[in-house]
Amino acid sequence: MTTSLHIFTSNQQLLTLAQVADVLRVNKRTVQREIQRGKLKALRVASRSPRVSVAALDDYLRNQTEAY
Repeated sequence: MTTSLHIFTSNQQLLTLAQVADVLRVNKRTVQREIQRGKLKALRVASRSPRVSVAALDDYLRNQTEAY
């Protein structure tokens, strides 16, 4: 069995949910649902709201394009 471990490095840019929503041209709530469904990976920094790395957003977009 292969396991995938995502290691966050400090040089990766983190986006807020509002920024991701702007990029995807959807509502912020849609981004939250995609995170809850496990389709978009996010991480919580301290006690702040979740953040999405640019790499995670790229993966999400790539997976969405392959679905069509």
